[in-house]
Amino acid sequence: MNADILMQSDENYVPYAAVAIVSIMENNRHLDNITFHLISDNISDNSIAKLKTMIYSYNRSLEIISGDFIAEELKNLNASKYRNSYSTYYRLYGINMVSADIPRLIYIDADMVVKGKLDALLTVDLNGNPIGMAWDTSCLLHDKVDGFLENKYYNAGLLVIDTRIWKSSDCEIRIKEHMKNVSCRYASPDQDLLNIVLRDQISPIHEKFNYGAFFEILGHNLSQRIYMWPDELKKEMDEALSDIVIYHCFPVFGKRPWDKGGIYPKKMMWDYCLSLTPWKDYKKKKSSNFKIAFFQRTLYKLLPKRLYCAIHRYMFIRSYKHRVDELEDE
Repeated sequence: MNADILMQSDENYVPYAAVAIVSIMENNRHLDNITFHLISDNISDNSIAKLKTMIYSYNRSLEIISGDFIAEELKNLNASKYRNSYSTYYRLYGINMVSADIPRLIYIDADMVVKGKLDALLTVDLNGNPIGMAWDTSCLLHDKVDGFLENKYYNAGLLVIDTRIWKSSDCEIRIKEHMKNVSCRYASPDQDLLNIVLRDQISPIHEKFNYGAFFEILGHNLSQRIYMWPDELKKEMDEALSDIVIYHCFPVFGKRPWDKGGIYPKKMMWDYCLSLTPWKDYKKKKSSNFKIAFFQRTLYKLLPKRLYCAIHRYMFIRSYKHRVDELEDE
């Protein structure tokens, strides 16, 4: 069995992407071939050389795809940036850039760590749809702010793509037409575009393949109260907990596993994978939002959980709405 993995990264995220890549290779040695298709947002030649050495040592393959023309096209569209970068869109363009001989792509975010086999994603039936995605765990709060979603809202950190149906359904063309003729300014750009343009063509993927690590700390009962999970999502999250395949490294009290001093589930697993990369000497730094992180963690420790839930939910909605309002004002 072969696996084709699509990823994207800039120079700053290369060490984290390397961790994700190593975690895939370490836990999927049984696969005949793994090819990584990495869309580069100005990754340096030195970092690319390191990635090649690392991947070739596992007898796996790497294809580097330049994202330069994508950024230029998005700039001309006046598309909204995400964290001051266009790279989040690259996954939408990269699908048509891989060989037509590849029937299935698995897109994995650079801030993920894989702890199990990917076989199920390589064989899952997408029921004639071009793409499969896991439910976004803040789905109802997004709906509360945006108001344009009637169906499930999915997370774009993991994509299972039937490349032939994606291409025959003109998915990329439809997304570009939406950006040109309707809107290209969304708070979660690529994710919102996929949910809007392909809303009736997304197959659900189990949460165990895109499990937000934050929820292992909070617990699912508390998380359901904060993020207003429907019972169906809560049930799936409970099922996932005993069989997590992919961790999505959402911030835990403002910190990720590469930040200094963070408490993080499976931090040792992330650190171990880091030790197997050319960036094994990476020095963790204090999170840029460490003051907010400290405040959030202090509230969690001191407040009654019902009150903490209300404050957390309010701040999440306020922050997201602020981002939406900023885009409307630009």
